[in-house]
Amino acid sequence: RRAELRAEILDVTAGTKIAYYKVIQAMRQIEVIEQALYRDEELVRASDALFEAGRVSKVDVYSAQISRSNNQGRLATARADLELVQNDLRKMVGLEVEVQVEVTDLTIPFEPLEIDLENWIERALASRPEMAVMRSRLEKPEMHVRIAENDTLPTLDVSGGFQPGFDWKSWNWNAGVGFEYAIGNVGAKSRLGRARARQARTGQDYVRPKREIELEVRAVEIRLREGIDRLKSLILQVENARSKGEIARGRFEMGLASNLDITDADAEQVRSESLLLAALVEYASNRAKMEASIGGPL
Repeated sequence: RRAELRAEILDVTAGTKIAYYKVIQAMRQIEVIEQALYRDEELVRASDALFEAGRVSKVDVYSAQISRSNNQGRLATARADLELVQNDLRKMVGLEVEVQVEVTDLTIPFEPLEIDLENWIERALASRPEMAVMRSRLEKPEMHVRIAENDTLPTLDVSGGFQPGFDWKSWNWNAGVGFEYAIGNVGAKSRLGRARARQARTGQDYVRPKREIELEVRAVEIRLREGIDRLKSLILQVENARSKGEIARGRFEMGLASNLDITDADAEQVRSESLLLAALVEYASNRAKMEASIGGPL
């Protein structure tokens, strides 16, 4: 029962961390879209001014307004997503629906891990509560097999003692040895066979969770390695999208390009920043999953 309680604690700890990170992601996502809306407002004003000056067409004005409308829709969705993940956090922590959840630290934790797969698997097999439960269950079938084996062995009885003589004045010493070997001891052998069958089934039951735990650790380790590679790529995408947007704004102000280049760059920036947020949260969540998988902190 203590092992099962530890398993529940590990699951709740990991689930709470993941729910908390999801709230942070939703709040940061709102910030990303609000910044995009601020750029949209500037683009709408600039397009209107340039249209009045005869330097751009009405299409540029419409493009800026469409970009603003799209981001307004994204903002509504992001705010709804925030409420949903806040509900998930309340459920995980055990709070009432009326309790307001406020996250004061919007930092998404990122600590790159040094991959040590073999050590993680060894720790998981040694520390996971499920394995402790299975090891305790293995002891009982082994004891039953030993008892059943003893029942199939020959029996040797030794007896001895003193008895008073017929005159009640002397003592006689008696000793005896009895040896018994049951030919074709069907009952004892049958019990031994059943005990060994139960032991074999329990051994198979032990192998199954052991294999599942190892596969679970390997799966999370793969996601952690993938997360690092994705983060490197997404950071570069964000930097390129921001640079592309700055260049497009400069060309638009000089009348060398339409604002379609700006709206495309802004859309790409919102997309890449959103993906970066999601990748950071996923990496932090996979770290929490790994801690639960190996039965302790990394």
